[in-house]
Amino acid sequence: MKKLVVILVTFLPLLSIGQTLWWGTQDAEGGGEFIFTTWTSNSYISNGFSTSGYDKRIQAFEISGTFYCIEFEGSSNIRGYYWNGSSWSTSTSIISGIGTSNIETLTTIELGGTTYLIVGLYDGNCTGYYWNGSSWSTSSYITNGIGDAGSVARVEAFRISETPYLLSVSGNGYADGYYWNGSSWSTSTSILSGLSRFGYYGGIEVFEISGTVYLLSGINNGGYDSYIWNGSSWTSSSTITNGLPTNLDEATPTVILLDGYYYMLLSQYYASPLLGFIAE
Repeated sequence: MKKLVVILVTFLPLLSIGQTLWWGTQDAEGGGEFIFTTWTSNSYISNGFSTSGYDKRIQAFEISGTFYCIEFEGSSNIRGYYWNGSSWSTSTSIISGIGTSNIETLTTIELGGTTYLIVGLYDGNCTGYYWNGSSWSTSSYITNGIGDAGSVARVEAFRISETPYLLSVSGNGYADGYYWNGSSWSTSTSILSGLSRFGYYGGIEVFEISGTVYLLSGINNGGYDSYIWNGSSWTSSSTITNGLPTNLDEATPTVILLDGYYYMLLSQYYASPLLGFIAE
């Protein structure tokens, strides 16, 4: 069984939507709200990452106005980066304190002004951390209520209409849904409404572009699971995959809004370079 590391991390402010998600709009040329049409290849957003290794997973997020990215190779080799204004530079502080054994996925969310990190593990369980200002400290609070995914826990935290949700998906594609009740994660069947069984191993990303909430996940042997939130359930839609390569194995996406533009970083299992895209 191939191993997965998710991510893509999701660090979000209260107005963001989870694992690499920010609420906001991108200005179209000439003004007005941006309307997504397609992803176009863009090397600017992938500049600075390591080109070695394989079985990579990534997660980009923001803390206090600085964008960070955590990259995994296999289940234990972890690298941290920050955006310096024109490329990604190495950051050891953003990975300080994170246990590096059997990691499969990462996601972040902000609750009550504190940024939390949830790490999905190969055995299906999760570990939690909070950002103390300079490193990650362990936290059982943020994983309270999350059940055992069974194997290869793929986790994604996000918000819809200000309610925090979490998806926990096993390696073979079965999902559990949760909402944050103020002190722990409680089971939510509504957040699973409309979702089919996920493909094997790909990372999951939930993000918003101009008021539309999307869910995107790579699958083994190429392709994607992709949905739009219609207000009460998920509807299958290939719109958000326009322009993305279809031959990537276990692709893991992460999306950020940087300098007014929506960018995507896309990792894959068998090749080391991270791919960059811009929304148009």
